[in-house]
Amino acid sequence: MQDEKTVDSTADSLVVDAASSAASDAPAVTPESEFVPASDSSESATTPASEPPVPDAKQFQLPVNLPPNSPVIEAKNYFADVLKDLHSALQEIAPVYGISGSGTDIRAYRVDLAPDATSEQAAAVSAFLARWPVLYARQLEEKAERQALEDWFNGAIAAGFTAPTGLKLGLTSDVVTLVMGNYIMAQSAAQMGLPITLLDANGVMHFFNNIEALTELMLAYGQYRASISADYATRKANIDAKYAEKSPSENNQADNSSSSATAEQV
Repeated sequence: MQDEKTVDSTADSLVVDAASSAASDAPAVTPESEFVPASDSSESATTPASEPPVPDAKQFQLPVNLPPNSPVIEAKNYFADVLKDLHSALQEIAPVYGISGSGTDIRAYRVDLAPDATSEQAAAVSAFLARWPVLYARQLEEKAERQALEDWFNGAIAAGFTAPTGLKLGLTSDVVTLVMGNYIMAQSAAQMGLPITLLDANGVMHFFNNIEALTELMLAYGQYRASISADYATRKANIDAKYAEKSPSENNQADNSSSSATAEQV
């Protein structure tokens, strides 16, 4: 991210304002439907000859509120991550000269397009920033849901399997492999009249009167591990389906952007 750039008065410096909603909700950005000439006198300073003038600029506010009573330094670091995501998304639409802070509000920023950006790309950036608060909010929501799913799965695996008798077995892939290997050897031991044993996760050796008792335990163990995997797959499929399609608010904003573009062309 670059520092605030100054623009030559002869360059086509363009600015779009954005408004935020109440502090209790995520601010919604509503930039104007088209670029308008900048009127700020500070924009008339001369750009160093070694740097090309920045032709287009768009002012906006980040669509994320500060957590209550958060130190400013933490907020700046948080918004820095948000800007990285925004910059990556914009680079797929148009060549971006940079994103920099604007004013005293750490949520206020501006996007400067590269000198070779076309008017069509500038319009695409404008349309994207109009939808971006909703898009980014959904990205954060999706990321949180997926992380919650991974946390649940990892927690379930870490908790392991506990039989009614108190015998506990791990559920990681390597432990499952060892347990099943032990069961195969126990079958051979039963045929040979040898003790049927199983070492649990707590290091306690358990003895079984017959192979049927161990088989019953192995079936319950396998079904429990399979149920976790099935539950994980179902939850993941639901998340995939939820975020595979645009939300109604995204569709509405996209329709509004298309309508505005059509009206301007007419």
